[in-house]
Amino acid sequence: LAIEPGGATALVATGIFGVGTFSCDIVRVDLVSGASTVIAPISCVNRPTGVAIEPGGTTALVTTTGQFVGDSGQIFRVNLVSGTVTQLTLCPSCSWPQIAIEPSGETALFIGDMNESLIRLDRSTLKQTVLARSDSPTGMDVVSDSTNAFTVSPVTFFSGGKLSKINIAGGQVERIAFVGESASGGIALDKTGTNAYITSSGFGGAHIQKVDLTTGRTNVVASWPLQLLGLALEGNGTTALVAVNDVKSLLRVNLISGAASLISDKLRNPT
Repeated sequence: LAIEPGGATALVATGIFGVGTFSCDIVRVDLVSGASTVIAPISCVNRPTGVAIEPGGTTALVTTTGQFVGDSGQIFRVNLVSGTVTQLTLCPSCSWPQIAIEPSGETALFIGDMNESLIRLDRSTLKQTVLARSDSPTGMDVVSDSTNAFTVSPVTFFSGGKLSKINIAGGQVERIAFVGESASGGIALDKTGTNAYITSSGFGGAHIQKVDLTTGRTNVVASWPLQLLGLALEGNGTTALVAVNDVKSLLRVNLISGAASLISDKLRNPT
């Protein structure tokens, strides 16, 4: 889930399987009308899960899962004007990969190696460099000066969901907060880089939590009965787009009041 330059549209990775339907696409959603347009189909052998818009705004990197646990996915470049899809490189052992462009624009970060590694991709040479190993993150965002990346991880047998800070230069991993329930992959840093908004779910439903990155304090700012997945902050800093795990919906959530409004309920399993 990524908001395009100008803020009027967003790109959503979609994919649905079943009842004779196999359709995986990168879809553009008009954030005012809710109308959706398929920009490019992606092979359903590797379902798309991560989208990051490249500098210039005319292309995007897309990460896909492996077909089976442990298989490698792919990283594609999608031309957002022509819809042309170019396979760039493997996404090693990618089970639910997310991707983000670093502030320099020259490199991107993604999660691979069975969700154990933070990997840097050089957009020109396609060289991959493992920067750090973390604890099964499912979502990731980068601060504006590219010094740190922040990741969220789900509940495991050994601990609850957590938010971690990774020093990009040195690879050190620091636990910032335990979120009390399973983080479900959505994470976005605010403009100041002092707070993160994450999606999580537990027995009481799904939530958007605000995490103070200095103190680790968490605060639920919105709730929803169904699992929430990808999350992207809008330019005003007070609303966010959120994909719902109901096979169809994209919401706009007010991060101050917690109120949610439907943008579209015609998407195919948005992430």
